[in-house]
Amino acid sequence: MPRRKLLALLTLAFAGVLGVAPPFTLLKRPARFSATPVVSEHSNDAVNQLAREELESIGAKDVRFMDQRWYFDAGSNFDVTRLLEVRHVQSVRSIVLLADSQRSEGLRLDAMIKRGNWKALEDLAAFVPCSGWCCRAAARGAAKRRWPNGTQELEAALHRRFGWPIQKPGRLADVTVHMQLFRNKLLLEVALLKQRRPVLGGGWPHRGLGHVEAWALARTLDLKADEVVLDPMCGKGTLLAEVATWWPSTRLIGVDVDPKQLQRCRENFQWLQREVSLHLANVTDDGLAAVGMVDRVLVAPPWNKQFAVQGQLQDFFEQMFRAIFGVLKPDGKLAPWRSCSAVRWPEVSPTRIQGLCGEESAERAGRFTVLSPGPC
Repeated sequence: MPRRKLLALLTLAFAGVLGVAPPFTLLKRPARFSATPVVSEHSNDAVNQLAREELESIGAKDVRFMDQRWYFDAGSNFDVTRLLEVRHVQSVRSIVLLADSQRSEGLRLDAMIKRGNWKALEDLAAFVPCSGWCCRAAARGAAKRRWPNGTQELEAALHRRFGWPIQKPGRLADVTVHMQLFRNKLLLEVALLKQRRPVLGGGWPHRGLGHVEAWALARTLDLKADEVVLDPMCGKGTLLAEVATWWPSTRLIGVDVDPKQLQRCRENFQWLQREVSLHLANVTDDGLAAVGMVDRVLVAPPWNKQFAVQGQLQDFFEQMFRAIFGVLKPDGKLAPWRSCSAVRWPEVSPTRIQGLCGEESAERAGRFTVLSPGPC
């Protein structure tokens, strides 16, 4: 018998004797945690790349993306509270058990719980005081179809094992155990962390520019703490809301000519529980004079599509950019969003923007980045 296979069998045997499950393995590699991605099912998505970098930066080991989820391991000295630093995932769970659901005992959830490695509760105790815990079980999709009454059975088994009362519907539980069907195996996980709000625009009361596009536009500005960020045509505030979510230490200013749009922006920020300074003004009519100097500007201007402009589009953009550069600090940056389907490139070309900001050479062309949905 190959040595590797023999070691695996011995590990399983000792686990059975001790009543503790072996480390959860994916492709013969251990994983202690799982994480749900924010926006994409593809590991090479820009947001998921940031998630990988964040996980590795806090000490996560062997980070990999499988079946639309992140899995990663951690050493024995891993500080679980560092998971709070990871912003680019939706939730993090601690893995308790992976059991073969094809065997007869796969249907007996009580037996599965006895085999679980409940060291995950130590991870949870780092975030939730461990006195008077109440529990709840959750299952979706294939797991719910596989075990129609599985959540009730799991809650009853948890109560028998740990004495936890079962939380009433509609209230948050201290311990939530999730049932997943992972490649024909039963996967039990304890929820550790969940983002306070849906991120990347998924849950604003009033939605505007797509959340991925808005996040990408904000990221090009290389934002720093305490910088003042202006959206001179903020509308519902989608761009500023992305900045508030991912760069919470910035100071935000929104300007718009439409009072109804400003009210929607205000409601979005009330929902986010963040502050924004709003001004009713027309950016092309010296409307930025009261704003003062700013460090960064991001803007998704109208392109005569959903919102029309008065007069010629080229004249409008010239007035808009001149007003923006009038309040943008010398070392500030601008990120405008352009629409490929509405107009052609010249209206916001780097050459034209450079001329409008009064620079004759290309030495400071890095002050702005033009973003679009794709090649035009």
